[in-house]
Amino acid sequence: MRISIHGFIGYAIMTAHDITDALILANRFIQLRLPFLQLYFSTFGEKATLQLQCDFDLEPLRTEIAIALTFGIITMAKALTGCEDLSGEIDYDFPKPAGFERYMAKFPSHQFRFEQPHLLSSFDKKYLGLKMVNADPIASQIAINQCEAELSALGERRRLAMRVRDILTKSEQHYLSIENVADRLNMSDRTLKRQLAAEGTSFSTLVDEVRYRHATSLLSRTDYTLEQIADEIGYSDVANFSRAFKRWSGRSPSNWRKDPYL
Repeated sequence: MRISIHGFIGYAIMTAHDITDALILANRFIQLRLPFLQLYFSTFGEKATLQLQCDFDLEPLRTEIAIALTFGIITMAKALTGCEDLSGEIDYDFPKPAGFERYMAKFPSHQFRFEQPHLLSSFDKKYLGLKMVNADPIASQIAINQCEAELSALGERRRLAMRVRDILTKSEQHYLSIENVADRLNMSDRTLKRQLAAEGTSFSTLVDEVRYRHATSLLSRTDYTLEQIADEIGYSDVANFSRAFKRWSGRSPSNWRKDPYL
């Protein structure tokens, strides 16, 4: 959940003036990275609120995403503001997962409630004025302009990168070559490279994203060894898989498996 992995959205948020501006940007552009998720930011009540709405019910994936996003947002807020004593209330609309206490212990200043009507975070409005440590109006505007362009393109057509992700994700082989994918899209691999570059990404980046998602899904299961996971996502041995996973997440596969929410 490092903010920089989210591309222009991350940079726009990171260089925003304060928490209020950052949340407004997240609210506007989150669909560019998480099309199944809506984010609603409100200051109308006694406290400021941030509500998440997931458009799918597949479990346990939905619960895992909600928990990961919750901890990710809190962690990023601390890093971006330099304020370590943030506190708030987190409402989940599902039962308390087994073993959740170990995550609650990492955030002692937050109150967690389960089986609530909504996925919702509430916090004191005083936090809204917290300045971002990397605030830069010029850099933020440049990133915002890029996000607006992406949002406009998304409204006009389904982005090619999303179609490539779908092909890679739904294929039984999670290491399809660019030639294979280009053939399925009825274009040359050169055209595919050029159009992906125009969308600010590359085929290798998309392959890494899909492999990383698939790897974390398998790591969450105790019936898969590291050797099996490496083979499943197309690596010849565990060492190569471990190097790639550390490049994606900053952590080793075994470390991630012990505590995915660090």
